Amino acid sequence: MHATSQYMWGVQDTDLVLRKALFSTLKETDTRNFKFRWQLESLKSQEFVETGLCYDTRNWNDEWDNLIKMASTDTPM
Repeated sequence: MHATSQYMWGVQDTDLVLRKALFSTLKETDTRNFKFRWQLESLKSQEFVETGLCYDTRNWNDEWDNLIKMASTDTPM
């Protein structure tokens, strides 16, 4: 998010405006389209292709939940 902020506005996002916007979008809106596109791109990724990973619904949901947690501005204790 810092790189995006610097590119768009020429300043770092020290107030985490972009990260907060991303997190609220992922938590508070219908993300089925985001999740579907993320899954398709993940399946095309080098990691999936080379390792032959095969996810079931639970794996996909766990990974999606982890992505949402990573977008949070809260730092783990």
